[in-house]
Amino acid sequence: MKRCVFINLASAVNRRRSVEASFAGAARQGWSLDRFEAVDAAAGETLPGTLSPNEKGCFASHRAAISASLADQDHLFVAEDDIAFSAQAFGVLDGLLGQNGDLDVMFGDAALCDLNLMAHLASRRDAMRAGDHHPAGIGRPEL
Repeated sequence: MKRCVFINLASAVNRRRSVEASFAGAARQGWSLDRFEAVDAAAGETLPGTLSPNEKGCFASHRAAISASLADQDHLFVAEDDIAFSAQAFGVLDGLLGQNGDLDVMFGDAALCDLNLMAHLASRRDAMRAGDHHPAGIGRPEL
């Protein structure tokens, strides 16, 4: 089974309904959808760091959703409650997961437009594939 968890504040009922409807119309067999209670801005204010309370809450929500699934062997797709699912996206995800079962993290909403950064990240990826799973500069994210 492959799980999709969407991060959602309890007060954002319309967003929840929108995500659930979008998922129902696009998901392929073998996928499930669960709601994960978001960390709100008030809780974000208590966290250390220079991000805004909303940004801290968002980051903490993603981190908590991933942490909550660590004991689970299923693949996990974490989304926010403004996502719009498509059948094509699930096809791509199924294809990627079928090709590379040891995939740890994949960011689906990232665009790298800087050629130097792309080359730098590719070299880090190559180092990780070669067996050095903690290349210089890659560490545990902190708030």
